Amino acid sequence: MTLKDEIPEDNIKLLVQNVFNILNNSKIKIFKDKPTGEIFAKGNNIIGISLIDNGKPNIECTWISSPHRGKFYLFAEKNILLNSELIQKASEDQATRIINEIQEDNAYTLNIKRVDKLIEDKHYSVAIVFLVSAFENAMRDIFFQNNIFWFYRNNTEIYHIEDYFVEKYGIKEKDLKNISSFPLGYDKDINGEKWILTRSDYQKCLKWKNIKYYNKIFSVCEEIGVYNNYIKKIIANDRKEIGQFDILKDILHQFKNRNKFSFQRIFNKGGVVWCFKNFYYIDLSKDYKTQLDKLKELFDKRHSIIHGKLDDNEIEKADIEIMIDLINKVISYLKDRINQLKYNPDVIMQFGSYERTIDYT
Repeated sequence: MTLKDEIPEDNIKLLVQNVFNILNNSKIKIFKDKPTGEIFAKGNNIIGISLIDNGKPNIECTWISSPHRGKFYLFAEKNILLNSELIQKASEDQATRIINEIQEDNAYTLNIKRVDKLIEDKHYSVAIVFLVSAFENAMRDIFFQNNIFWFYRNNTEIYHIEDYFVEKYGIKEKDLKNISSFPLGYDKDINGEKWILTRSDYQKCLKWKNIKYYNKIFSVCEEIGVYNNYIKKIIANDRKEIGQFDILKDILHQFKNRNKFSFQRIFNKGGVVWCFKNFYYIDLSKDYKTQLDKLKELFDKRHSIIHGKLDDNEIEKADIEIMIDLINKVISYLKDRINQLKYNPDVIMQFGSYERTIDYT
């Protein structure tokens, strides 16, 4: 049975309606009228809903394999959508996330206007300091507010079994005595020979892949020095995350760990490039290396300003304008790449179990 068959469409409409009502009550006008929701599978019993602003008088929801790009996206597990109480709580969380995204955009726009005024008044040194801070805040917001896609996986990655595991647990088809009674779980050609895994051995391989996945996450935590704290909290919660990496997000937000990241740093561990490459697999240095080098040069000027080594008359207005243009490009690029993750049905949100969150029990 598919998710479409299991989840009542009225329940999905209820989630969309609740989010819409909360946003309206917050005096945030996002949609012309009622949004259309295009529903698509996200894997791991999770669905996504692309909210499209097309001025419809009523909320409409339809299942679609390749959703159109929406203004915003909602995500929910099957178990939430089968329980009206959980739908209400999930609606509040989803609406809060959308409000935070809007406020983040507004804050950056406001900061850029302040920088423009400083440039107009020829306070170039203050403009650069303020601009670097605006960039830092925008990067931090994008990084944390989209944590549902930290360490995401895709269908191919999960269900493709490496040759090593196939040969370790499987058997060559030619060596089978009675293939008709074989409980097939997986088959693969290796060097011209067909190998077969039983269903139980296939499940073993998937568990090994899961261990490999967790090792990747723990290695990143170890590199930035939060491994011990993270593993203790994970174990205390029956070896499960809360919500969408909420435990890890909470640890990284703690005051004592804030110096682990520096979104004023472009390169090196804990900097912008490192963070988005390790958590989102977005390699800024691959597509924006030249621009990032220039941005780093301008950020170094900010450091000189703070330490009193650079005056306004040593700063060119053109440098600040270039800096604004580069920052806008990087921010737009990151948001666009993350949006692609949202409506790509092949991307699986590995975590996100509201039923395991204490607030929902």
